[in-house]
Amino acid sequence: MEELKHHQSCMDLEQLRSLGREDALSLAGVCEKAGRFKDMLVVILAFLSTCPPAYKVEAEERTLLSIAYNKQVLPLRVSIRSLTDTIAQEQNEQIKKLLESMRESLIQELEALCTEVIELVQRIVLFESGFQDADAIIWAYKSVGDHHRYQAELFVPGKEDEKELAEAAFVKGLNEAQTRLVPTSPLRLSLALNYAVFCYEIMRDEEKGRTIAQEAYDAAELELTSLKISQAAMPDTEALLRLIQKTLQSWKKS
Repeated sequence: MEELKHHQSCMDLEQLRSLGREDALSLAGVCEKAGRFKDMLVVILAFLSTCPPAYKVEAEERTLLSIAYNKQVLPLRVSIRSLTDTIAQEQNEQIKKLLESMRESLIQELEALCTEVIELVQRIVLFESGFQDADAIIWAYKSVGDHHRYQAELFVPGKEDEKELAEAAFVKGLNEAQTRLVPTSPLRLSLALNYAVFCYEIMRDEEKGRTIAQEAYDAAELELTSLKISQAAMPDTEALLRLIQKTLQSWKKS
């Protein structure tokens, strides 16, 4: 698997490849609890590298992949934002150049990770013929949209098409979700929220962002009151509804 070349772990790669699915996912969970997200990613990628081409990536593997990548991407996004704000206020030109160099290095690291995620999920889900699992397909579109969005929010030259690529993935994902998932699905709600934030913050289409978020919230609330949601799914759904509501309130204030 090409992605393995970009990551290092203190664990022996051949031993990792020899693990069965249950042991690999268990080890990935241990890495997560220990905060070793780079090792966690290597464990999952090593397992996937041993799977046959027709292997369908299951929900647990998708969740672990998302966590492992997100825990590396999020700190980079936070650092880049912080440096951008500092650079804008820095008066010392020498320090400013050093900070700009640091920021450029972080941007390159972020772009590499985002590109890796996009290519990986496209290969294992979207480009896999016969893949019919709704959750997997929608997860993949959401992942592609999110990681194009992370690059679009950098507003750097040469990345102008990231907006259009993010938009296309979010639209495809939301269309699939609205057709194949119930309104209270955590995946459908999180996709709608991320798309709404993208429209509001990146595309500067505040009305569209509010509309997407509000429609997702209203549809889920209606479903909840009709008691058409399983008890097991309710905590995640309710947490996302609170987050959507909080987001809408913050936009209303601004």
